[in-house]
Parts: sequence; C-alpha cells; structure tokens
Amino acid sequence: MDIKIKRKYCYIVESVFFIYTIVIGLSFTLSYDSIFDYFLTICAFLGFTSLFFTTLTGQSSNIYKLNRNESIKISLAFSITSMCFIIVHVVLILSKLLSEQFFSLNFILIDSIPVFFGFGAFFLVLFVNLGKLFKNHLNLKTWKILYPLNYLALITIYIHGILFNIFFSNISILILFTSLLIISFQTIIYGNYKIERRIENKNKLQNIISRFSSSFLLKKNIDDDINNFLHDIGKISGADRSYLFLFDKENRSMTNTHEWTQKYITPQIQNLQDLPFEEFPWWMKKLNNRECIHIKNVSKLPLEASAEKKILEAQDIKSLLVFPILIMNEVSGFLGLDNIQYTDVWDTDDFKLLRTSSELIGHVLERKLILDQLDSSKEKYEIITENANDLIIILNEKYQLEYINEKTNKKLLGTNGKEVLGSNPIKYVHPNDKKKVLKALEEGNRKGEGTIEARIRNNMGQYLWFELKGKKIFDKRDRESKGIIVAREISERKKAEKELRESEEKYRQLIKNSPSFIVLLNSEGKIVDCNRATEKITGYNKEELIGEKFEDLSIIHTKHIPIISKRFNLVREGQKLAPIDIQIYMKDSTPIWLKYSSSIVKIAGKNFILIMGYEITKQKQAELLIEEELEKLKELDQLRKDLISRVSHELKTPLVSIRGVTELIMQIYQDKLDKNDVELFKILERGEKRLEKLIENLIDISRIEYNEFKLEKQTTDLCHLIRDCSTMMNHLILEKRLSINLTLPDSLILHIDPMKIEQVILNLLLNAIKHTPPEGEITITVKENNSHIEISIHDTGIGITKKEKERLFTQFGKIERYEEGLEEINIQGAGLGLYICKNITEMHGGKIWVESEGRNKGSTFTFSLPK
Repeated sequence: MDIKIKRKYCYIVESVFFIYTIVIGLSFTLSYDSIFDYFLTICAFLGFTSLFFTTLTGQSSNIYKLNRNESIKISLAFSITSMCFIIVHVVLILSKLLSEQFFSLNFILIDSIPVFFGFGAFFLVLFVNLGKLFKNHLNLKTWKILYPLNYLALITIYIHGILFNIFFSNISILILFTSLLIISFQTIIYGNYKIERRIENKNKLQNIISRFSSSFLLKKNIDDDINNFLHDIGKISGADRSYLFLFDKENRSMTNTHEWTQKYITPQIQNLQDLPFEEFPWWMKKLNNRECIHIKNVSKLPLEASAEKKILEAQDIKSLLVFPILIMNEVSGFLGLDNIQYTDVWDTDDFKLLRTSSELIGHVLERKLILDQLDSSKEKYEIITENANDLIIILNEKYQLEYINEKTNKKLLGTNGKEVLGSNPIKYVHPNDKKKVLKALEEGNRKGEGTIEARIRNNMGQYLWFELKGKKIFDKRDRESKGIIVAREISERKKAEKELRESEEKYRQLIKNSPSFIVLLNSEGKIVDCNRATEKITGYNKEELIGEKFEDLSIIHTKHIPIISKRFNLVREGQKLAPIDIQIYMKDSTPIWLKYSSSIVKIAGKNFILIMGYEITKQKQAELLIEEELEKLKELDQLRKDLISRVSHELKTPLVSIRGVTELIMQIYQDKLDKNDVELFKILERGEKRLEKLIENLIDISRIEYNEFKLEKQTTDLCHLIRDCSTMMNHLILEKRLSINLTLPDSLILHIDPMKIEQVILNLLLNAIKHTPPEGEITITVKENNSHIEISIHDTGIGITKKEKERLFTQFGKIERYEEGLEEINIQGAGLGLYICKNITEMHGGKIWVESEGRNKGSTFTFSLPK
C-alpha cells in the first residue's frame, strides 16, 4: 500500500475513534446509573489516551529519527488497536442492553474496591504518558523512573479486572481490562523503542567514527567506503539524503561525487555535476568562511540566498546541514545531510556527527591525494612530501627512522634529514614525554594506529609541540611492517591553550576582586558564579544565588524582568547591546539602581553570559528629580503658551470694538468735534494700533518658540515689494518731514514668503522713521552678490551705541533713552520687532545685522536673502 494511502487510512481511523470517544464518553458520563456505566466511560477516555499517542507518531518520526516506513507501521499498530477497542466497547454496550439481570444488581459497597483500582490505573497511565509528551525536557534517569510506573499501572489494571471478575463473574468485564492491558503494553513498547533507538544511535555514532577512521587511513580505493559511510551517517541522523561534493577550483565548479538516499528518495547525483560557483554566491561565501550551513527551513532562506533557495526547492528539500571539507587547509568541498519531510530536524548529535565526519573525510581525501601522487612516480612522491606542511616519518620494525621529508624537517626542526636517518627518533623527544610516546608506539603496533601529542627537540635545543598520528602498514617490497607517522606542529595552539588558561585565571581574579556587580549565567539563564561585590550590593550570600534563574529572583523589579529576559536572548544570539539602568531590591527590600550591561564570553569552550553593573542609586535619584522638574517646566511652558494664546484672543476682541466705535464717532460727529476732541480720538486710535501690533508680535513670538511659525514661499519681485512698503509708510515720512531715497534695480525675482519679508521691511523702515529727527534722510539700497541679496535701510537718526547693540534682536530688547534729550522721538514699542525680523530672515536662510558709528551718527540695518 502506498505511504500516502496508509497515512490517510490512519487519519480516518483516528478521526472516527476521536468522535466515538467524545460521544460515547459524554453520553455515559451524563446518564450513568450503574458501576458498569462508570467503566464504560473510563474505557472511552483510556482509549482517547491511545489515540493521543497515535497522533504523536508523526512528530516521533521527526524527533526520534524514524523513517517513513517505521512511522507508518507504528501509526497503523495504534490505529488497529484503537479499532479493536471500539469493537470491545460496542460489545460491552450491547451486553449491557441485553442483560437485564446485570442491571438489576445493586452495586453499593462492593463498587468501591474496583472503582478505586480503575481510577488509579487511569490516572497513573495518563500521568506517565503526559510525561512522554514532554520528553525533550526529561533526562535518562527520569525515563527510568517513569517506565516502572507504566508497569505499576498494568498491575493495577489487572488487579481491577480480577476483582471485577470475582465480584460479578461477568466475562465482558475481563474483556474490557484485557483491552486496557493491550493498550498499556502498546504504549510501553513504543516508549521503550524510542529510548532504545536514541541510545542505539549514540553507540552507532561512536562505532562508525572508530571503524571508518581505521578503514580510510592510507587506503587507495575509498569510494565504496565513502558510500558506506554516507549510508551509515544518513541512517543514524534520520536524513533522507547524505552526500559529498568536491570542488574543481581550476574550473570554479563543484560536483556531487558520492550520494546515499532513502529508498523513497530520487537520487540527484547525476543532476549535480560541474555546477558553477557563481550560481551559489551565498553558499560559497559561507563555505569559504569555513562556516557550517544550517538551514532549518528552506522556504525561509534570506533574500541573498534566493538562487540557492530555487535549486533546493526544486529537489523538495525542507532542511539541510552542511559542513565544509578541508584538504591541505583549504576548503575543497562539503559534506551534507538533507531532509525532504520535515523542517528544523537537526539536533546537537547531528552537528557533532557531521562535523566529525567532515574532518575525517577531509583527512582521508588529503591522505588519498598524497598517496595517489606517491603512486604516480617517485618525483611526485618527493614533491608532495617535501612540500607538505606536516612532517612525514616512516619507521621500521625497530623504530628506526627510514624516511623523513627533508624540507619540512629543515623548516620545523632545523636538522639534516640524511643525518638522522637510521637513528631512533625517541632521543629527540622531551624526557617527560618519552614514556607516553613509547607506550603509544607499542599500542599502535598492536592496534594498527594511534594519536598522541608530544614535544620534540629542534637543532637549537628548543622543544616544539607536535600532534603525531601513526598508522601501521605493510611494505610488500621489504616484506615487513612499518609505521608511517604524520607529525603536525601545534606549538602555537599549545601556547594559545596555555594563554587561555592563564587568561581564564586572570578573569576569575578580576571577577572576584572587581568592585562592580558581576554575575555569570549559563545558556539556560541560571547563575553559575558571582563576585563579592554582588554579595555586598544585594545582601545575598553567593550560595543563595548559585543555581537560581535570574528571572525567578525577587531582587529584580517586575517591570525590568521582561526587558532583561529579552536582552538575555539577544546577547545569547551574539548581539551587542548598550547598557541600561535597572532597579533591583536588596535582601532587606531596599530599592537600588544599577547600570546594567551584558555580553557573551567563552570559558573552557562553553558560552556564558557575563552581567556587569555598578550602583547608580544617587545618580538615578537625581535624574528622576530632574525629570520631575522638567515635567513641571513643560507644564508651565504649556500654561504660558495657553495664556498667551488666550490673552491675545481676549485682547483682540475689545480692540475690534474700540476701533469700530472710534471710527463711527469720528465719522458721525466729525463736524461737531473741536480740534482737541479730534486729537483725543487720534491718540485713542494710535494706542489701539500699538496694542494691536503688540498682540500680533506676541502671537508671532509664541509661534516661533513652538515651531508653528511657517513660511509660505512663492515667486516674488523684491523691488516691487520694497516700493509698496515705502508707499505704505509715506504718510509717516511726510508727517516727520523726512526724505526717502530708493536705490533699487527695476526688478529682482526671489523665492520668498512675501508677507513675512514685507513684515521685516516695514519693521526696519518704521524703526528708521521713529529714530530719525525731522529733516532727516532714509535710504533703501539693494545689492546683488554671487549667492545672496543684501537689503540695507540707512537713516541719519540718533544712531546706536556699542552697548545698545548687545540688546538688539532679542526678545523685549527695547532701548530706553531717557534723560538723553531724545524722549520726543521715542515711539512706544515692546522690543519684539527686531527679534521677529531676525527669526524670519534666518528661516529664509539669511541673516540680519546693524552698523552704526555711535550716537547721532545714524545707523544701517541690513538683512540678506539667498538667491
């Protein structure tokens, strides 16, 4: 039967059983009138437990590396058991309906014994099976506790069946508990199968690596072994496909050289030959960086991997895991696993398996390359060995040196290879390492291979660290066993390891003696270490903190726990975050503030989260106080804004009335008013205009301060605008017997706000009129430069002193000239006009300034506008 049909059958059975369980179970629960109804209900819900594990079969195939056939077999077994259970249940119901004598029994006291055992068995089975649901969170010891509970449940159910049979002698009850027993056995067998499968996989991993490490070494034809190797790692990982790709760097292409697939997977090796590197930019970038490629879900690949996504989806690949292959310390291919059924299926064991396998195959292919070249000719043999980065040594049965690659030996040890031939290399080994080297040679001679690290003396008397990998071979020509040793110089690595140990010790001392709050968390968020300052700041002893999850500690303020949890996850993913302020509580509930930062550190090859902080309680209290004061200032500022707006509005309303009444009286009673009355009304009119101007200035100031003073630019003739302004001021000029000169071009077009620039010109012109005595002169000049236009208004008035210049262009910067004999030319104002002019000019991208040689020498106000 086809797999899809089988799975469809399982789903149909599960759905029927689910509906049956709910309907029958609820019906008997709501209307039971005897102990038999009780157990029919228990029967139904225990059956539902079996259904629950049937539906988990699909997930189990993912988690426990079951292939499709295994998954379907288990699912079918559960479905068949469920159908048998339905039949038993129906038989029991019919027996109840047909047996009136059974209904007439009076179950009172006798019921309690079987009911006790029945309910106990049900809840025990349910408890154990729910434990399986959370299997990812249980270790092996916990499993060993749970599975005896399964057997206890079986015994309880069996006792219940015996008791029921003794008391009631009804064969249908025995059938009921037999079916329950079958279901429980089914659950235990499946659970044990999953545990055994997991342990078996771990043992297989060790055996595969051990077996193929020895079979690969120095073997010429390794294609069959690689295919077998791919088969084994594919099976143990639960992959649908395992494969090896090698690079042709001359042609910049890759080829699928070896492949294994499940029986239901179509091989792709023929379609994956000579693929250009350029078609896989994202893939090649990761491999060249010697990174593992772990794709949890192919459909969610990033945009830069769109080319790879298209090719992978064409092969129906859901997820994959790939590690680069290094040959001669260069990326020369990759080893990978595919899954076409599930996403996100690769666990830590798969990473270890593939990493170890890629390293092993890399070494095998490197050695094969060396051996192939050795077999081709003696010249090639010498070229390879002499240019290898590692020492290649051949020893005879007496452990005498028969061969050593001369160039590498000269480079690493500085000795003459010909002079050391025939000698025992043990004499060059460090005295403290000689015993373990001799032991390794004996074990290698007995086992056929071995690896050891030891120090070897160079020609300068210095000892260098080497990793020695040996293999026992048989020389057909000399008809004797020999040993070939590949020695890789690892002094730098050893030095780095030593420095790492020393730095870790310094790090521990730094943490211990630092005045800062320092806590070390593992990847689960549990505290593994802290320093004395932490104890001092929090008031807790180190023993009270170790092993606790930082999220569960009551020392952290509740509002900061979500923030810290999110930062923990981000830092664990490798992100760097800026420090933040958090509030914690001491053991005596005293609140304090810390400057908190976190980062990821690696100790002994494991990642930890380092949390550092220092107390900032006083600083934070001051900041909070400042924030409160700033908030109050904002409220006051808003109140001022509202007040200005309200007052301006309230003042404008009576001004309109005053102006209307004044104009009406002047119009109606013009012939009846004498000269003094007319003068009084003119004074009233001037006062109303000054007050209106003041209100408008106040409104403009408020708009400027709150960024509500907006420009509405349009194409404007500046010269025409200046002439209009001069005309508007003409009555004041004639009143004071002044003369005005305009030095302007015929036309000058600019992109400006005409209303705002008119306001500037009128304000400056009015100031010139106010401060110029009778018979004086005012001149308006426009100059055009490369990038801007300058408009100057010069008067022959009273001038401006140096001290007075400092107040100009500021708010309420009115200049008072009392007791200088100039009171008669002062026209009242609030000192806001020039401040508004300055802001309008700067908003246009220009500036404004004043020039004056002093008192009674006139003044020139100039403002510029960009072209």
